[in-house]
Amino acid sequence: PTLKFLVGTGRPILLTAHSTMDAGRDHDMLKKIICEDGRSLDYDVNPYASRMEFVDPFSSPSESQVHVVRPNHSYLMLH
Repeated sequence: PTLKFLVGTGRPILLTAHSTMDAGRDHDMLKKIICEDGRSLDYDVNPYASRMEFVDPFSSPSESQVHVVRPNHSYLMLH
């Protein structure tokens, strides 16, 4: 309900993701919830993102690679 309300205000909304994988998850969720009008939900790489990297504590132990995240890795501006 909050995202639909915020989009309904008509004001721009800045969303960030901590990795490409995180942005993909957000994209899929946003598409289901608020993307009824065909608006773009493509994240862009944030040139001002933190350069510190962390291992995602929610990575599945079965994944073949460690999922590394960076705060504010990418962003999406919803209009």
